[in-house]
Amino acid sequence: MYEYAKKTKHLVCAAMLLSMISIGCETTNVETQQKQRLYAEISGIEQKAVREQVIQLNTIVYEAYNVGDYKTALEYINRAIKIEPTFARSYTNRAAIYFMQGKYKQAIEETARSISLDSEDAQPYYIRGAAYCFIGKYWQAIDSTSAAIAIDPALWDAYNYRGVAYGQLGDYDKALEDLMYAIDIAIETGDISYTCYVNRGYIYLKQKKYEKALADLTEAIRLNPQDAEAYRLRAQVYKHLKQDEHSAADAQAAARLEPH
Repeated sequence: MYEYAKKTKHLVCAAMLLSMISIGCETTNVETQQKQRLYAEISGIEQKAVREQVIQLNTIVYEAYNVGDYKTALEYINRAIKIEPTFARSYTNRAAIYFMQGKYKQAIEETARSISLDSEDAQPYYIRGAAYCFIGKYWQAIDSTSAAIAIDPALWDAYNYRGVAYGQLGDYDKALEDLMYAIDIAIETGDISYTCYVNRGYIYLKQKKYEKALADLTEAIRLNPQDAEAYRLRAQVYKHLKQDEHSAADAQAAARLEPH
């Protein structure tokens, strides 16, 4: 702002010099404000472009995940995180991929990153709870799924896994309460999953309520005829009901479907 003053070789009175400096400062402030607005606009456009790109990558991740191509899903979610490492949903999605790959501890680590960026999203709490179930940390599973339910009371998956955790701890009443609630919500939303029936059928089997267990496991098989666990449990139910032929048939089906 003093460039003109530096170049001139004429003497100026103090009053003129002060006036020049004052005018120069005002001009500079205006220019600075204009530049700040411009840079803010550019930054906003660039940030929007980055976010749109990240959302597009997450769309590819979603599609690959849904067809079971977890390798491709992981490749693209890693790209998304590299582009924008502060987008919480990307970490949630990577946690879901690790979960489906059986990498439960890594899934838990990813949910922690997601929650640190957005603590109001129920999904990472639910995924963390499910992962805790699979590594036998049932109280932690209950804490995490309860946190998910507190944020989103309609998240039936969270009730499902909390029910599993209660069941593994031997609290069958609470397990059934959660599993029944999960099934009711899932039916209401049209998003019913066979896993709820498998899990409730298992609880009924543990309670020796064989007819109810049979009904749930048969429904699970109707919804997903490729689930080995449902056949394995139903084989046990048939055995208790003295229906040996049905038990043997289900045991064979479970063996055939079990991954080797």
